Amino acid sequence: MVVLAEAAREADCPYRIALVASDKPDAPGLSLARDMGVPTFALSPKGIGKAAFEAALDTALRGASVELIALAGYMRLLSPAFVAQWRGRILNIHPSLLPKYKGLDTHARAGRGRCGGRLLGPHRLRGTRRGRGAWAGGGADPAQRYA
Repeated sequence: MVVLAEAAREADCPYRIALVASDKPDAPGLSLARDMGVPTFALSPKGIGKAAFEAALDTALRGASVELIALAGYMRLLSPAFVAQWRGRILNIHPSLLPKYKGLDTHARAGRGRCGGRLLGPHRLRGTRRGRGAWAGGGADPAQRYA
């Protein structure tokens, strides 16, 4: 997230960060974003449920005029309904071997594993029968605004 936000500060960058959102109100990335002048949204889903959390997140994203979501370090599973609302407009950035390294410290454990040097697997999400994300191919329009 920080790398994307720093790049967005460059005059020739074709996108801007419209919002940094987190399900963890004390996430260090929120402070970093605020220090960089990027608007933030934070809400814990605890006590309100997944549907209410995702509704609030959707409202915040639309309120910030987000066109494309970049999940950079976001580890919560999104519901099929949420993914369907943003179909083709979610870019997920995580270790491509994530299923092999479940739980905490995914990035560190994947980096120590035998992954052949391929740690990142950015891909666009689209809904499927099982509600999981799938590679949609191609790149996103770089002129779009990211969250």
